[in-house]
Order: sequence, then C-alpha cells, then structure tokens
Amino acid sequence: MRNALCICVVFLCTARFAVTIEPQHADINVVRWLSGSWKGEAFGGTVEEIWSQPAGGTMMGMFRLIDKEKVTFSEFEEIVEQGNLLIFRVKHFTSAFVAGRKRRRVSTSSSCHQPKMKFVLMD
Repeated sequence: MRNALCICVVFLCTARFAVTIEPQHADINVVRWLSGSWKGEAFGGTVEEIWSQPAGGTMMGMFRLIDKEKVTFSEFEEIVEQGNLLIFRVKHFTSAFVAGRKRRRVSTSSSCHQPKMKFVLMD
C-alpha cells in the first residue's frame, strides 16, 4: 500500500510538468503594472519614467535622466503585442533632443509566468 501511494504521488507531481503548453497570443495586460510614474536615483542623477495604460495592444513610455537640474538623456519607449511576443522598442535622445546613432540590437527574454519579450534598440 505504501509503495502504491508513493507511485501515485510521484505520478501526480511529474504529470503536472509533462503537460505541453501551446504558445499563446501575447497580452499587453501582463505588463499593465508598469503604467504610471516612476522616479528614483540612478546613473548619477534622478531618473523618471512614465508609462501609459495599455490600449490598442500597446503601451507607450518616456524616460529622462536629470543631473544637476538638466536633462542629460531621454528616450521614448513602446511595448507592442506581436504574435506570441511582446516587443519592447526604444529610441534614445541626447540632451539636445538629437536621436541616437542608427543601429539595431535585438534580444529575447522569457519566463514561465510571462510571454516571450523581444527587446529592440532603435537608435
């Protein structure tokens, strides 16, 4: 009886992880918690970031770094749904609001609780 109980417990524990999970459509609402204003100290100054509420499958954000009462760096950000990915795009600007150099970097991240997220730097 004890062996049968052990076998049942092992089966139930492993059966949970044996289920195949199909890719799901990305949902912008999993990052809804970002919306609002964020402020803190980093990079040698004060950082501020503002994110909109999700709408139309997208969220928009703005970031700025303030050092000695002047903006030294800023960026516009966007998170969009695309298939089973959330795409994060960012555009950097100098203190004179001049866009960064033309280059593109892409990386992908995922966790078991979040859909895959692709990061694209669009300088």
